[in-house]
Amino acid sequence: MLRSTNVLPFATKMDYIGKIGVQIEKERYERVNEIPLDRSRKIMTTEYTCDDKNNMIFSKGAPEIIISKCKYIDNDGTIEILEAETKETLLKKIGEMSGHALRVIGFAYKTEGFENPESDLTFTGLLGLIDPPKKDAAKALQHPLFPTNHSNTTPFWR
Repeated sequence: MLRSTNVLPFATKMDYIGKIGVQIEKERYERVNEIPLDRSRKIMTTEYTCDDKNNMIFSKGAPEIIISKCKYIDNDGTIEILEAETKETLLKKIGEMSGHALRVIGFAYKTEGFENPESDLTFTGLLGLIDPPKKDAAKALQHPLFPTNHSNTTPFWR
């Protein structure tokens, strides 16, 4: 059964929410490795050490890619196997969010098995963002639009 997942603990550890005024103990976390985001991989992975003891890996990126790399799901603090039925539910949710013009980002983490940092991840949540219109959006809308084959779920136009 899929319950709501929570990105807040993930975001707190990564200081994503530091920009909105939430203070965390950044000095406890040190980035020790990074696999950068690029257009072909559509995922970014970072490894952090906490208090020089425990390492954690955090990944973010295209939600379909994140889900494909996950073996587990963090379901309100309970780690469970990510079943095919749950994956299908998540993919449908991504489609719904994309259909409402949201840019969807998936999040995952792992606390062991660092030799393969982007495998057997634990899925932790989705985030939907509204992209503000570009400066030239009004001008672009004056010309005919043609659908592109950017994604199966995201409507993109040239």
